Amino acid sequence: MTSTETKRTNKLRHLGPALSPYWPQYVGGIIILGTVDVIQTVIPGITARVIDELAVFRAGPRELGAALLQIGLLVVAMTIGRYLWRYLLWGSARRVEEQMRRNLFAKFMALSAEFHDRHKTGDLMALVTNDLEAVREALGDGLLMISDFIIMTTFTLIAMFRFNRSLTLMTLVPLVLIALVVTRSGPIVFRLFKRVQDAFSALSDYVQEAMTGIRVIKVFTREDAATRGLRERAMDIERRNVRLVTVWGLTFPLIDFLGSIATLILLWAGGLLVTRGQFSIGGLVAFNTYIGMLAWPMLALGWAINLFQRGQASLARINEILDMQPTILERPDALTLGDMHGEIEFDHVTFEREGKRILDDVSFHVTPGQKVGIIGPIGSGKTTVVSLLTRAYDTTSGRVLIDGHDVRDYRVKDLRRAIGVVTQDVFLFSDSLEENINVTDLPVGAEEVQEATRLSGIYKNIMEFQDEFSTVVGERGVTLSGGEKQRVTIARAILKKPRILVLDDALSAVDADTEKHILDNIANFETTPTTVVISNRISALRHMDKVLVLHDGHVEEEGTHSDLLRAKGMYWHIFRKQLVERKVEKE
Repeated sequence: MTSTETKRTNKLRHLGPALSPYWPQYVGGIIILGTVDVIQTVIPGITARVIDELAVFRAGPRELGAALLQIGLLVVAMTIGRYLWRYLLWGSARRVEEQMRRNLFAKFMALSAEFHDRHKTGDLMALVTNDLEAVREALGDGLLMISDFIIMTTFTLIAMFRFNRSLTLMTLVPLVLIALVVTRSGPIVFRLFKRVQDAFSALSDYVQEAMTGIRVIKVFTREDAATRGLRERAMDIERRNVRLVTVWGLTFPLIDFLGSIATLILLWAGGLLVTRGQFSIGGLVAFNTYIGMLAWPMLALGWAINLFQRGQASLARINEILDMQPTILERPDALTLGDMHGEIEFDHVTFEREGKRILDDVSFHVTPGQKVGIIGPIGSGKTTVVSLLTRAYDTTSGRVLIDGHDVRDYRVKDLRRAIGVVTQDVFLFSDSLEENINVTDLPVGAEEVQEATRLSGIYKNIMEFQDEFSTVVGERGVTLSGGEKQRVTIARAILKKPRILVLDDALSAVDADTEKHILDNIANFETTPTTVVISNRISALRHMDKVLVLHDGHVEEEGTHSDLLRAKGMYWHIFRKQLVERKVEKE
C-alpha cells in the first residue's frame, strides 16, 4: 500500500465503520443513477429521428404515436429511477450522519472532565451539527455529483460524437469554462456562506443570552443597550449576506453567459452544416438538448469538489475528537464496589493542572458516617477534593482511598453511583421536577422521590405548585429560586441513597434555619452517609465532626469547630469576620 493510500485509509478510520453497512445501497444508487443518465441520453436521439422524419413527411400519426409512447415509457422509468437513487444515496448519507453523530456523542460522554474543560460547548455543538452536515453533504450530494458527472458526461459525449465530432469539440469549450468558473468561485462562496452562518450563530447566542437574562436586563434598564447589541449583530449579518449575494450575482450570470455562448456556437456552426445538407434539423435540436444536459455536470463538478474539500476538513476535525482517549481509565481487573462503608482517606495527595499546583501533599482521614466540613478561600482546592474523590481527575501523586482501596481500583460507574454530589453550579434540565430529581438509572418509586424532597426541605414548596411534581421548571430551572434549585439538586443526590454525600457549596442560597434542617435530616437518614460539606459559611460547619481548613492547596488546620476557634488561626478569623457581618446586617 502506498503512503497516499495509507493516508486516505487513515482519514476514513472512523467514517469507514459507519459507512460499511450502507455500501450496497450506495452501489445500487449509483447503478440506478447511471441507468437514468443513459436513458436520458437516448431520448434526444429518438426526438431527432422523429423531427427528421416529420420534416420530410415520412412519419405519420402511427409512427409519431409510437415514438411518443417510447419516450413516455422512458420518462416513467427515469422518474422511478430518480426516486430510487435519491432514496438510496441521500437516505444512506443521512443514516451515516446519524451513526457518526451517535459515535461523537458517545465519545463526549466517555471523555474525561479535562476534555470538557478545554473545549467550548459551542465548538462541540458545531461538530455534531455543521461538521457532520458537511460530511453528509459530501457523502450525499458530493458523491452524487461526481458520479453524475462521470456517467452523464461520458454517455452524452458518446452520443454527441456520434452526431458530429467537430461540432462536439467546438461547443465543449464554453462548458469546460463553466466547470472552471464554479471551481474558482465555489471556495469563495463557501467561505462567505460560513461567515454568514457564524454571524447567525452569534446572533442566536446573543438572543438566547438576552432572553435568559431578561430579568437582569429589565432591573438594570438595559433594554436600549440590548437592542443596540441586536442591531449591530443584525447589521453584521446583512453586510456578510450582501458580500455573498455579490459573488452569487457574478457567478450565475457568467455561467448563463457561457451556456449561451455554447448555444450560439451550435446555432452558428450547426446552422451552417444544416444549410449545406451536412446536418439534420433533428440532429441540431438533439445537439442543443445535449448541451443543456452537459451544462449541469460541468456546474456540479465544481460544487462537488468544494463539497469534498469541506467534508474532508470537517472529517479531520471529527477524527481528532474520536481519536481522543479518556484520561480516566478503568483497569481490566477493576473491583466491583459492593456495600460501601464510606471511609475516605487522602494519602499525601498532590494535584497539578496545566502546570499549576492545586493541591499540595494533602492528607486527611474520614471514618464511615462521619460529617466533615471543608472551608477555605477561593482557589484553595476545595472543589478539587470532590473531583478527585469521584475520579473526575486522577491525582498527580498520592492516593485517594475509599474503604481502604485506591479509587483507581474501582469500576468508575460503581464509584460514582455510590457517591452523591451536589455541585456549586446548580444545573436543572428543562423538564418536570420529578424528572429532574429522579435522574438515577435505578428503579425508583414516587414515594421515594417524595421522601427525598422532604429530607431536602423542598417538598412543601413543590406541593404549592399547581402541577406539583409535574411542574416544568423551564430552561436551567428559571421558574425556581436559587434556594429551591439547590434543594431540588440535594433531593436528587439523596435519592441515590449514597454512602458518601458531598455538598459542594450547595447551601449558599438557603437561610441558616433551612440549612440546619437539611443537615439534621441527612444525619438522621436511614443509612447515615459519610457527609462532606464544602462551604464558606461557618453556620454550615459548626456541627461537623471535623472541619478541614484549606489554604493554597494544603490543609492549614483540622479539628472540630470548638478546637479551631480555640486555636485562633484562619478558621477563627473567618468566624470573627462573619460574626461582624451578621451584626452589621442586623443593625
